[in-house]
Amino acid sequence: MSESLTQFILPIKLEKSSERLTSLGGLVVLEEMARALKVWEKVDGALEGPKSGRGYEPDEFVQPLVGMLHAGGRRLEELRELRGEREVLERLGLEAVPDAGTVGDWLRRQGMTGAAEIAQVSQELIAECLNQEPEALTLDVDATEIEAEKQEAQWTYQQVKGYRPLVGYGKGWCVGHEFGEGSPSPGAGIGEFARQCEAALPEGKRIYFRSESAAYPAAVINQYSQAGRSFTITADLDQAVRCEIAHRPETSLEALPHRRGLGDRPRDR
Repeated sequence: MSESLTQFILPIKLEKSSERLTSLGGLVVLEEMARALKVWEKVDGALEGPKSGRGYEPDEFVQPLVGMLHAGGRRLEELRELRGEREVLERLGLEAVPDAGTVGDWLRRQGMTGAAEIAQVSQELIAECLNQEPEALTLDVDATEIEAEKQEAQWTYQQVKGYRPLVGYGKGWCVGHEFGEGSPSPGAGIGEFARQCEAALPEGKRIYFRSESAAYPAAVINQYSQAGRSFTITADLDQAVRCEIAHRPETSLEALPHRRGLGDRPRDR
């Protein structure tokens, strides 16, 4: 039911409407892509289904989780906002959304086996996209931080209680992730993790490895100093680094380009 309003200066048509507004309309576009790629069929084929005819299928758990995360959600409790969007759910083909407790129980039952199966589905989906990339691929590897209030969460070096998983991205696509407790050093195991990420990349590509100070270990540097590979590891410009730069000959330094143009200070190759 709508009613036209009196127009004034701007040539905009305004109408009153009894229809509900939503900020989640963009999920319809996400659902269109998921169906085109047969994502939910792949999920149902990879994960164990319900043991009774009345249970939820795996895609009925994964689909609302994907939607909630893309809508900016961070906690399972935020599924209730999606459950309240009946018009959106109808267009997504979701007859019902499990509550947060049910989803949490399902995730715990899936465990590491389920996580590995979903990772395999993810690799299959991105493989074709990565194959279309040019000869060289950038591999970004770093630790990220998830703040949590769980009792078993540990303090990170940034004095935040939570977790520090490692994540790897190839040309913007997530090619690897490894959950980690908050207390270990971000650099622990980063070399092995980078190799696991490389396994998800197409063969025959040149690898440009990019990371921050967590990738300082010599094993990582040696790994990406080989033929067909290159790397950038960001370093804090502290006194030790300044001293090393000062003792290097000018011929070993060059200005690197950045978003504002060529830097006016030489950087180490």
